[in-house]
Amino acid sequence: MPGASDAVELKLLEHLVSRTNYPQPPNPLFLALTLALPIDSDTAATISEATYVGYARKSMLGSDWGAATIGPPTTIANINPIVFANCTGGSNLILGFALTTTAAGAGDIQAYGPCSPNITINVAASPATFPPGTLVIQFPD
Repeated sequence: MPGASDAVELKLLEHLVSRTNYPQPPNPLFLALTLALPIDSDTAATISEATYVGYARKSMLGSDWGAATIGPPTTIANINPIVFANCTGGSNLILGFALTTTAAGAGDIQAYGPCSPNITINVAASPATFPPGTLVIQFPD
């Protein structure tokens, strides 16, 4: 089920009731491709991330996203194409994504979800690409 990590859910809930201040996330955030669907308890350091040669998390600005829409479910989607670097070696089957606070390693997962359809990465395939409206983050209602 797509959503936010446990760490982010706790920060949001405490912010909503004025218990703590949850500042705006960094801009840019970084999109990670995953070999398994992330789960709530994952962090940016524990996800099973793509390993193909040429892979790096993709920088995403707030302006790469459209306005959120009320559901059910409530969603937000990319309005700009997201194109990862070409694969120059190895291969991966991408099953999911994670929107992280860091370009590499540790950090929070702001949101995650499945790649539907899954994306096959290899030297003969086009780079991983998300046309506008195809990378969708949702909160269940």
